[in-house]
Amino acid sequence: MIKKAGKICVIAIMLISLLSMFGCAALSVDISQYQYEPKGKTSIYSSDNVLIAEVYSENRTYVRIDEVPEHFLKAVVAIEDRTFYTHRGISIKGIFRAIVQNIASKNMYGQGASTITQQVVKKLFLSDEKSYLRKLNDMVLAMRMERVFSKEQILEIYINQMYLGAGAYGVQEASRIYFGKNAIDMNVAEAAMIAGLFQAPSAYNPFDNFESAKARQERVLDAMVQMEYITPEQAAEYKAIPIVLATKKEDFRGVINKDCSAFVRSAIDEYFVRMVPILQEKYGIDAESAKALAEKYLREDGVVIRTTLNYKAQMTAVRTIENTLSRYGLVRKQATGALVSVDYNTGAIRAYYGGNTEIDMANSPRQPGSAIKPFYYAKAIDANIITPYTIVYDVPTSWGKYTPKNYEGGFQGAMTVREALIRSRNIPAITIFEKYGVERSMTALKEFGFTTILDSDYNLATALGGLTYGLKPVEMAKAYAAFANGGTVNELYRIESIVDHDGNELFNIANITLERRQVLSTKTAGIMNEMLRAVVSRGTGTAAGVRGYSTGGKTGTTSDKKDLWFVGFSGNLSTAIWLGNLDMEVIGGSSTYSASAFGSYMRGIIQNGALQEMGGTR
Repeated sequence: MIKKAGKICVIAIMLISLLSMFGCAALSVDISQYQYEPKGKTSIYSSDNVLIAEVYSENRTYVRIDEVPEHFLKAVVAIEDRTFYTHRGISIKGIFRAIVQNIASKNMYGQGASTITQQVVKKLFLSDEKSYLRKLNDMVLAMRMERVFSKEQILEIYINQMYLGAGAYGVQEASRIYFGKNAIDMNVAEAAMIAGLFQAPSAYNPFDNFESAKARQERVLDAMVQMEYITPEQAAEYKAIPIVLATKKEDFRGVINKDCSAFVRSAIDEYFVRMVPILQEKYGIDAESAKALAEKYLREDGVVIRTTLNYKAQMTAVRTIENTLSRYGLVRKQATGALVSVDYNTGAIRAYYGGNTEIDMANSPRQPGSAIKPFYYAKAIDANIITPYTIVYDVPTSWGKYTPKNYEGGFQGAMTVREALIRSRNIPAITIFEKYGVERSMTALKEFGFTTILDSDYNLATALGGLTYGLKPVEMAKAYAAFANGGTVNELYRIESIVDHDGNELFNIANITLERRQVLSTKTAGIMNEMLRAVVSRGTGTAAGVRGYSTGGKTGTTSDKKDLWFVGFSGNLSTAIWLGNLDMEVIGGSSTYSASAFGSYMRGIIQNGALQEMGGTR
């Protein structure tokens, strides 16, 4: 049997030589020019440097060999390839041993006898196919690799490249996922458990098969004794150390902070908007090819995306919506909410919460109620059709078959335009809408940046927010900024910069010209600013007041109480808040709920310093 196995071994070595000369697939790989570039990970950060998302196809964080403990490297060599430091890519003894065992077991593919170097070349250049041809290829490539790469370089590739279960590629992510710590901080017991995963990461995954993983760890420690890396007494001591696993996480192809999920998804959409034209120009390729390349950068090469989001403001936004729903008993009505804050001077999105469901309600249109009124009021003032002191009448009025009412049902008679907005009177609002003109009023809404206006909305009911679909909270925040910044609607943006994995800047917001559209004269914007501040100081929006800060805005409640709004400005932020539910069911209450949420949110970001970080002033 021994002689027969020896002959097979000799024949195998001869075949390696023959195949290296005639048709071996390994010939197509030029290892002398190869540079290892593992699939990277995209990191997305808030403006205050908090990691809010990672995007990847393989969850790997590369570490140098000097960034892992020596006892881990010894554990890997002891269990995976004891002759690693002495062989030249393949182990003749290992091949001989495997052949004998395979013949004895009558399973010719049972034992692989792969060295660490062979495992590396198989992962980098070949497939997982079980065949003698593939085995011969990895033997040839392993010998070639050993002539080009040092042992330390090969081992460094190995500990970073291999899959180690639970969605982790490489030792750093394995240590983080299984133990909640960096690889450098693993003790010997933990290092031995990770080292045991290389052979069969799923079978020895300690989350799912702890007993198997522990038994494998002890075999690793025994192997370390045999290699004289540790003593038997030390092995016994390490076996007795309790293994404390971190909380199990799901196997991700990307992970997003749940409180930032809607923002991150919209930021990724913006990433493609920014990167596609850059790559088209740089490489002279079409848009489809540029998008594919941008996708590769994002999911395989890895980039760093710095965003406009202020994390403290974002967490305050989330807590504000959650607390408001709870405070007013809206949770039992399956209500949700959205909050969007933008810097009204620049268009930078500082907080963006789409609600507690999978649907991004910050980017979903809903009926705005009276929150729509300032737009056509402003345009009518701008056109000199009315002034803040023009007299209008809050009296029973019909426009054909359309006979609207005020929110509480009564009428208050003659009043100024200014007072009509402060009190949110409906009859004067429709009168102004009609006087300015339905066509011009609808054009005005589009000028403010609303994208959900349909032909069916060209009617008087739109004056009170009766649109086919409605308006989006993110676009409301963008539009209301004009009442605070002198009449300009700014293009919104989420990304400040994009840097590749080598540190080269691919994009910076400072290098492009964002759209700035003057929709109101400075004078009219000032008039509207004062009127909306009066809404907060003594009108329907008093609950939104923020002591010591100039605050303006407008409430909005649909007649059936399905949608509750407040949109306003304070500090340097324009903020839209919407409350409702996905099924458009009645939730009751009033827009006071949303106005109160605005006040709570602003006070929160003042107290935690977020407003100051974002450049907000009184």
